[in-house]
Amino acid sequence: MNSNKFQVTGTPEYDRHFWNAMRGVKESVSNLESGRNSLTGAFALPNSAHNNYMAALAQKSLFRQIGNSHRSLSLWLSHFRARL
Repeated sequence: MNSNKFQVTGTPEYDRHFWNAMRGVKESVSNLESGRNSLTGAFALPNSAHNNYMAALAQKSLFRQIGNSHRSLSLWLSHFRARL
């Protein structure tokens, strides 16, 4: 996402129009063109929703949990081996 699109999706107007469009308000869709991906036609999430989504994804991600568990086990084993 380029910096101009990031600035646009951070505005309160884009946020309001985005959620109105998701609720089916057709008039709001035309105000979202600056946040549309030219390759996919999808609209970018407003910055506040994107930040919330990424935080929830990091917390719920299965691979992240596996990685943290593996790291914790590795640290515990290295500490245990050092005592032997």
